[in-house]
Amino acid sequence: TPKADRLSDLCANAEILILRAAVDPPPACRKALVLTSADFRRGGAAEVFASRRGWRLVWSQDVRGRRPWSVNGSDE
Repeated sequence: TPKADRLSDLCANAEILILRAAVDPPPACRKALVLTSADFRRGGAAEVFASRRGWRLVWSQDVRGRRPWSVNGSDE
């Protein structure tokens, strides 16, 4: 997990920041798209597209449909 000052430096120099750690991004990260391990657990893989309004994400979990191998415990 990066320390707050290191995380702020990373965000200041990035448009997209992907972190394996579960962190709450500081205010310095407002302009960056920050994705953490929690985002990937929830959404699966992500396709990232540039748009006029910033970055657009398409998560695999949302488009893969309901399959026997993709059902989580809450869908049973």
